[in-house]
Amino acid sequence: MQVGAGAIVGANTRKSKNIVSNLSIRIVTNEIDNPLYSLDLITNQIDINKPLYANFYKVVMEFANNVYATIQAIINENNTSNTQKENTLEQNNNGLEQLEKLADLKEKGIITNEEFEESKKKILSKF
Repeated sequence: MQVGAGAIVGANTRKSKNIVSNLSIRIVTNEIDNPLYSLDLITNQIDINKPLYANFYKVVMEFANNVYATIQAIINENNTSNTQKENTLEQNNNGLEQLEKLADLKEKGIITNEEFEESKKKILSKF
């Protein structure tokens, strides 16, 4: 299962385009129950021509990029972990199939009990 997410930085302006009344980071996910998370960073009006806004906006963009990078790292880690689990499960299934075939050969008298035990140890040592 692949999970996706993204981070968006957005500002809401009043009628005057020089005033920002809200600045937030929205994190959008593929989760049905919680598809949207919002981090409000500015909730009061601020003049975008003031040096405070320019500095704050720069910090917010860096923060948003870090949030996005962290989310991507978690997704990549999760995908890698899932792939490793799938590979382990596949190996276990292959080993089980090999043991079943080996037991069938022993039951039919095609191999001896000693050959069965030796081959079984080799298969089980891989786990």
